[in-house]
Amino acid sequence: MKVLVTGAGGFLGSALVAELKKRGYYVRALIRRKESVFKLHGLEVEIFICSILDKERLREAVRGMDVVFHTAAFVKTAYPFYQKHPQDIYLTNVEGTRNVIEAAHKSGVKKVIYTSSIATVGKCLDGKPADESVPLNLLYKRTHYEKSKYLAEKIALSYHSKGLNVVAINPGFLVGARDSSPTPFGEMIVKFLNRTYFSYFDALVCVVDLDMAVEAHLRAMERGRSGERYIVVDSHSFTLKEIFDILEKITGIKGPRVKLPICIVYVFSILNELLLMIVGLKKYFRPIISSESVKYFMLKAKYDGSNAKKEFSLVEKSFEKTLRAEVDWYMRNGYIRRRSRIRYYRKIGKLRTKKLITRLFL
Repeated sequence: MKVLVTGAGGFLGSALVAELKKRGYYVRALIRRKESVFKLHGLEVEIFICSILDKERLREAVRGMDVVFHTAAFVKTAYPFYQKHPQDIYLTNVEGTRNVIEAAHKSGVKKVIYTSSIATVGKCLDGKPADESVPLNLLYKRTHYEKSKYLAEKIALSYHSKGLNVVAINPGFLVGARDSSPTPFGEMIVKFLNRTYFSYFDALVCVVDLDMAVEAHLRAMERGRSGERYIVVDSHSFTLKEIFDILEKITGIKGPRVKLPICIVYVFSILNELLLMIVGLKKYFRPIISSESVKYFMLKAKYDGSNAKKEFSLVEKSFEKTLRAEVDWYMRNGYIRRRSRIRYYRKIGKLRTKKLITRLFL
């Protein structure tokens, strides 16, 4: 079977390509820039350099393929509050998705797996976890990323009525090693390890192990129902404090002790963005935390991934173990300051010594 993966140079896309090759599929990896090819080093895949905004090249990329995994997206949550309608994210996520799905439909592709997001699912106002049936609501509180992914998902699933077999996967924040960009969650880990945060606030984070997200995509190809979407998240929603506590336990790096009301954090994020604009540094520095990110965390939404786990027989992995692997990868690849690395490796050394003593004397 021949498979096309868009966004093959991304965090999820590259992991998906690797797993597809491991299972014997012929893979055509669509990458926007040559610089991302390094993520596929050592894999015997067909590299196809193409933007999903280039309709003509897309038709060539899709031709002869049986299945298309559309993982390509513009993942950005750092738009300043004064940027009311950034064209880049809507152009890539909405029009780019339209181009991919239309090309697949016209080329007679058997199935399309679209990588959506939990950001397209609404919030249950009674506080219960939302399942796939909950439509996006509270639009005035939504970020540009959420809105763009919602519009893109709507376009993708609309092709079900046109006869295309299309399935949407809605993963939470991806956690795992090799998040080189990094994604918003990976960036949060890096900032914690570099001791950027001086406080924390009330927030819920719905995560999923990268391997489980990849497995969900593969099983959606095999048995996903056309026109449906599947939430893929861990059963437990973590607070920001819980994540920081686990990171402190893993690394020995102390997390912030001051808890601020989320409204104060939101005001701070706006002032931070305003300051960077006024002094002309917005092109060179990112805010400590963006107002868009705070807006998302203000929702405190929970999601129910039980349907995907049941239909796809997914097995949840240990969040702490996965987080440890991601931390170790960042430590070994130059993302973390020397002081934090020293503290981490001392912590690891003590744990190894303790395990050795336990084995010798107990």
